Amino acid sequence: MRIALIAIILVVLCGCGPKGLIDAQVAARAKMDETLKDPESAEYSDVEAFQLSGDNFAFCGKVNAKNGFGGYTGSERFIASPGLGLTETALGGDTNAVFQDTWAKVCDPAKFVQGVSF
Repeated sequence: MRIALIAIILVVLCGCGPKGLIDAQVAARAKMDETLKDPESAEYSDVEAFQLSGDNFAFCGKVNAKNGFGGYTGSERFIASPGLGLTETALGGDTNAVFQDTWAKVCDPAKFVQGVSF
């Protein structure tokens, strides 16, 4: 019992993520900020981390942010990494084959690491 409690405390204190995950998360969020018209208005949900290879991570989830007219666009899927910030509508919406294929490859459940907050 005591060992289990210590293990839980250590997991909480260590940050609970693979090496490089936090740095990748911060850089990916910055890339999304560059992508969105009004990044301060962004409301993220269902964000999950996926390990592509080694210390390379991508983040998939949903974002709702204001457009250039000041209105919220509605929740849409996004893919972000330190080098890419991409929303579903940027590639033509839900029917776009390029976004669908990218989502299927990057946000593959077999590569799932953990849920994160953005």
